[in-house]
Amino acid sequence: QLSLETVHGQVVIAFDLLLMRSPDDHALYLKLFGENITQRIVIDMLFKKSLEQECDYIAYFDIKADYCRIILGKTVTPAQQDRTVSVQDYLRNFRARWAPQFADTKAFVEYVHQLCRENGEGSQVYELPNGDIKRIYGQMVDVENQRFFFRQTDVTKLLQTERRKAEEIGQLKDEAQAANREKSL
Repeated sequence: QLSLETVHGQVVIAFDLLLMRSPDDHALYLKLFGENITQRIVIDMLFKKSLEQECDYIAYFDIKADYCRIILGKTVTPAQQDRTVSVQDYLRNFRARWAPQFADTKAFVEYVHQLCRENGEGSQVYELPNGDIKRIYGQMVDVENQRFFFRQTDVTKLLQTERRKAEEIGQLKDEAQAANREKSL
């Protein structure tokens, strides 16, 4: 691999060399194949970062290529953990579970742009019918070519704890106000 610095950052190029002999004169020559693998490395780094945060799943979307790579959390078998599907297949499952408003890819992409409007990233919390509370994070990778990441985490316990603390604070506030009213009588 060769790493090149550019005006816009770092580019990583993988080279394969093939030593060949000419069938005519038996001279040796070297054939060089190069591929820019920068985007692949960035995508793999984002996948790893998301998995470290114990996500339910992460997904990389390339809308123009109708490609979605999904890596599920630790709750599934290794065979199910990393797979690719079309964007349409992802949307069918997504609509059936919790987002019937995404009638088509265009509506989904508009949602992603809206979600990621601030600094190319954004998140939304939603509740599933079973009571689980999820946070979905979106991150734009390439706006022009419609490439982005999603990751989903379970925030049920965290939000339930926050709600319980808010209720306790509210109750303590009410008790303090009642005590103050009794003193002023």
